[in-house]
Parts: sequence; structure tokens; C-alpha cells
Amino acid sequence: MKRWIICALVTAMPALAATVSTTAAPDLDVSGPWNISGDVQGVGVEESCTVVQQDVALSGSCNTSTGKYDLKGKLDGRTTTFSHGGKYQGSDLTITFTGKVAEDGTMTGTIDVDPFNATGSFSAKKGNGAAPPPTPSAS
Repeated sequence: MKRWIICALVTAMPALAATVSTTAAPDLDVSGPWNISGDVQGVGVEESCTVVQQDVALSGSCNTSTGKYDLKGKLDGRTTTFSHGGKYQGSDLTITFTGKVAEDGTMTGTIDVDPFNATGSFSAKKGNGAAPPPTPSAS
């Protein structure tokens, strides 16, 4: 009886391992540079992000008009959620993007800005990763 159980386990292991490894890897690769444009309650958002994808985890950085910030996020099917720090009129904030990648490779979704409880929308496409121009400051 013990020998039969051991043989069954040894026989099933490769099939189980193949199932686990094929379901863990995402079908979508969002690695690379992205140009993002959006609007949060009348304030324009222009930035470029470089995304590094490892399985479903996202990392990288975003260049904004107020500086460069580390990006962290995740991929769930065709939905991405990522966030980075920032500043607005001297206050620290966290910007969270939640978007869906379309079949043509573009991304659209929502922006949430904490702690201001401000929301907006964005669109993004793969780009060259160039930094956006600085926003002129009001004197």
C-alpha cells in the first residue's frame, strides 16, 4: 500500500509542478517605458514611467514634473495597479493608478491621490521613457 501511494505521488508531481508554473506566469508583459497623461480634478498629469515586471509584481520608477519616484505595483490579468510618491504644492502624496491594458497595448484607468481624496483618469502607452517637461511654477 505504501509503495502504491509513493508511486502515485511521484507520478503526479511533474503534472502538478507544470500546472503551478504555467498559472503563475502572466500572459501580459508590461515591462518597459510608459508615457502617462491624465487629469485629477483639473490638474494635468504628465509623467513617464519605466516598469519592471517580475511575474505579477511591478517595480520601477516614474519621472514627474516634481521629481523621480519609485514605483510598486501588481498585475492581475490585464489589470495593473501601481503607485508612487509625489508632491503637490509642497505636500507629500501617493498617486495610485489602476488601469486595464487593451489589446492594442494602451492602458486606461483611474488615478487616486492620497491623502487628498482626489480622483481622476489617465491613459498610457508604451513610449521612450523621456522625462516630462517641468511644470511652470506660479509666482
